[in-house]
Amino acid sequence: LPTIDKMLIDVGLGYSKAELENLICVGTPIGFAPVYSELLGNRIAGKSFDNKACAAMAIRALSEFDKIDLAGDVYLTLSCREESAKRGGAYVCANKIKPDYALVIDVNLANAPDVSSRESVKMEGGISISVCSATDRALTRRTAELCETKEIDYMLKAEASSTGTNAVCVNLASCGVPVVDVGLPLRNMHTYNEVISLWDCEMLCNLIKAFVGDSDIANDFLEEELDI
Repeated sequence: LPTIDKMLIDVGLGYSKAELENLICVGTPIGFAPVYSELLGNRIAGKSFDNKACAAMAIRALSEFDKIDLAGDVYLTLSCREESAKRGGAYVCANKIKPDYALVIDVNLANAPDVSSRESVKMEGGISISVCSATDRALTRRTAELCETKEIDYMLKAEASSTGTNAVCVNLASCGVPVVDVGLPLRNMHTYNEVISLWDCEMLCNLIKAFVGDSDIANDFLEEELDI
């Protein structure tokens, strides 16, 4: 790759060097202007859906939910570095908050040519729920049952030892946190043209609203205060 001092930015024609220096200061941050496209089949394509799509659905779900109907205190954390050090914001927040249980949301590889069906999930199939050594079996089962009760489309996804998400570090935070890992199918991950289904997004939004308002799950996982 060329070094930074060898790269040029096309700012258009008709400007002199002096005029450009007045318009754009040296060191001005630049980036690619995002372009989002509507595709057939109720899909959209664009950049950085991983993981802004899940963040958007979480914010939408909570904004549409009446606070008095929450099953308990709800904390929404948006963090990064889940694919690298495993010690990003989610781990720090989990240690600070010490949640009784957690719903971890991230995108999941969607079916595509040359991608193994074992490593991917179907688009328009709803959300994926991971079955993994890092996830809580009871909470995972209860979340799947919640999907069936609320008629939310979902798929189970087997993960041997890690989901590639913050579920692993949140599970080990504090004295241990029961987690369920939920995925949003996404095609062309880590490219400029990631593709998601708005139907799957709707299913994710519906699950989040159902999850934070489910008193049965809350009663089973909320820790009781001990009289000592």
